[in-house]
Amino acid sequence: MKLGPPERRPEVRALPVFTAVDDEHVAAVKEAAGHVPTAGAVLTEHVLVTLRQAASQHPLDESLPARPIEVLAAAGRQSEALETCQVVRARIADEIGLDTVPDCTRHNAPTSAAWTAYSA
Repeated sequence: MKLGPPERRPEVRALPVFTAVDDEHVAAVKEAAGHVPTAGAVLTEHVLVTLRQAASQHPLDESLPARPIEVLAAAGRQSEALETCQVVRARIADEIGLDTVPDCTRHNAPTSAAWTAYSA
């Protein structure tokens, strides 16, 4: 019987050591997002890729979908931030039936201003 790679086996991923690694990874990615204004373009792009991966791997972490929007806004990429915000908003509406502005707009003034201008 072939078991497949450990990362695809839930009983292995559920071991406390691996959940701790996942938790540490998510915490580090969130912290890195806060340093984007001083990071430069290459690191900003790396943080964005990592945030998007973390958000897809941890769909129950409500703060993760907002982080890429905040990073984009902090990097001066307002149109991408608004587009991502719209995607998150549509996904929330599809998944749970709520049509609401994502959490991201409350935490970041540039994103809030951009969202307000976009939705006006």
